[in-house]
Amino acid sequence: NENHKFISMSMAKSLTALAIGEALCAGKISSLNDPAQKYAPELKGLVLGSAKIIDLLKMNSGVKTSQNFHGNPYPTSGDDLLFQRVTTLEILKKYDNSGFQSLFGNTWNYSNLDTDALNYVLRGSTGLSLGDWYAATVAKKAGLASKSYWGLDSNGVEIAPSIYFATLRDWARLALYIRDAYKNPADSCIKDFILQATKNQIQARSSEFKHYGYQFFASNTTTIMNDFWMVGYAGQRIGFNMDEDKIILNFSWAPDPERTYSLFRNWIKM
Repeated sequence: NENHKFISMSMAKSLTALAIGEALCAGKISSLNDPAQKYAPELKGLVLGSAKIIDLLKMNSGVKTSQNFHGNPYPTSGDDLLFQRVTTLEILKKYDNSGFQSLFGNTWNYSNLDTDALNYVLRGSTGLSLGDWYAATVAKKAGLASKSYWGLDSNGVEIAPSIYFATLRDWARLALYIRDAYKNPADSCIKDFILQATKNQIQARSSEFKHYGYQFFASNTTTIMNDFWMVGYAGQRIGFNMDEDKIILNFSWAPDPERTYSLFRNWIKM
């Protein structure tokens, strides 16, 4: 019903990026070129701490994890976090140097670790939890009508890359928040951030997308259009075509994204 909460899976990554944008525009973060450890003392001594915030946003931190687990460093890490068998920080420290790559150049690697590191940047820069900062900024501006929430690890830290719940109408409100900021005729800091977040920032080694922005996917290989997407496991998708001012929102319990992409492409061409 209208009160049911729909889980985002990895669409939450895009929301974490938006919260970073709000922190940047509020002056809590001086520059996206700052190293993450400037704001997150928990990350000092880690590769993820040395990485620039902008590289964490682009999944370009230099830390490489397996691409077989949908961003998880190991198959059950999501369950282990949600059922509080392990903490986010423990995972970050254990897998930080796994398959280490150069910190320079295009080394895109889809990894929950980069989003987890962004969470600690937010906590350090704002003095608030991700959930509280997000509620005061993104959720407030989007006009969410119902409570939304992240799952927490045993330390009370949000599982930033995936476990976020909101009603279907509030998901639509979040989509319109992005659309309205993107198409706002007046220049603003958050408009510029969203324009950058949703454009082609780095080449993505993905069968579904050619490029990646700041925790958003871009250049879908099925639609072959100038679009960008929030993407979650098992069919969670929000797609945006700003040229035609159209948005598609889909939740699912089984992965079949090609039907969503084809529907969106056909709708745009009508």
